[in-house]
Amino acid sequence: MQIYFYLNRIRNIYYHYLIFSAVILFLVWPGQPFYYYLDFNRHPMSFQIMSIATLIILSFYSIRLGAQMYSHEDFHTMPEWLNLSPITAVTLLRGKILLSFFHTLFFLALSLPFLLASLSISGLSLSELYFSLLVLFTVTLTCRIIGLLLAAILTELSFLLELSLMLSLIILYIPPISLLPQASVITILLNVGRSSFSPAAVLFSVLFLIMIILIRVRFYFIILKYKKDTL
Repeated sequence: MQIYFYLNRIRNIYYHYLIFSAVILFLVWPGQPFYYYLDFNRHPMSFQIMSIATLIILSFYSIRLGAQMYSHEDFHTMPEWLNLSPITAVTLLRGKILLSFFHTLFFLALSLPFLLASLSISGLSLSELYFSLLVLFTVTLTCRIIGLLLAAILTELSFLLELSLMLSLIILYIPPISLLPQASVITILLNVGRSSFSPAAVLFSVLFLIMIILIRVRFYFIILKYKKDTL
């Protein structure tokens, strides 16, 4: 866990993310006085746009961090951990999932000041913030575990791994917008505060939680296969 705070390349990710978030907040800050929106009975879309931008940036970083794309030589691969240490496959799995969980929370903590600033000018309540944080956490953690899964499968194929990561992000966002817009995570975040939360939003969160469980089970069997092959 310490390497995620002491390694320069990982810390640079945090700095870049804060800079990107600050620039986006500056761009989405309303240009009109607040009474302009009151007169026309509308609210600025700053919070919704900030949430979507946060989602896209965190998804990109999380899936690549899950696949250890930023620090190959500083981390052991999963087969190396199982070969060179007495760590069992189950222990390694639990450690990877737990690390992903807390590191995702850390990224959301970095996002919180920018989300709160955009919330304050959008005329929304804290309940909308809590819901958006839940969606952001679920999707970002899912991307992180997808990265772990792809890294376990394509450890020695760096180009194919890079391609698979990008395709996974595209598949995660583009098809839902076209095939089932109301269940798309981007649509859900865009509609926060504009209408009551639809059943599709609840269904979306449940499906992503189920996906995490299924990916975890599949990830478990892949690690066991590595362990068996190296005996």
